[in-house]
Amino acid sequence: MSDKKRGKEGKKGGNKKGNKDKTETPTSSVTGPPAAPKLKPMKSVEMADGKKNSLKCEARAANPVPKFKWYKDGKEFSGKNKPKDVKIKKRKGGMTSELRFGKAKVSDSGMYTCEAINDLGRDQITANMTVIKMNGDQPVTVWDMWLQLELRAKSGPFPPASG
Repeated sequence: MSDKKRGKEGKKGGNKKGNKDKTETPTSSVTGPPAAPKLKPMKSVEMADGKKNSLKCEARAANPVPKFKWYKDGKEFSGKNKPKDVKIKKRKGGMTSELRFGKAKVSDSGMYTCEAINDLGRDQITANMTVIKMNGDQPVTVWDMWLQLELRAKSGPFPPASG
């Protein structure tokens, strides 16, 4: 292969088909001096069962980019301890880890801890997630909060209107 052809492939950053090499190392979007992870506060969540939700753990500082670990009630949340419908996603150049619940269950309730680790140190942040079992026939009373209602209509016969 001529140097001219090699130069063109190098500019493309790929192989003969124009695909990127799988051995390419990912680049970090983090610049600046080396720093131990420092996490932003994480919000506690309360939700109805069957709903999608997530817990977000975001590093405001870390260089190199940290590795994240999740814990539920003190036990590492991975492998057999992690339900199949719960996904762990990295975002924002590896500076954010998100625990996504497809359909939350009451058994998902607990204290969740996110730990960010790099060569210079570690940081942890904890939030509570409460999943409430909703029964369609149960009355709901709420004070000093916004309330979102989900209404389901049934087909007739309907009772006569009063008034």
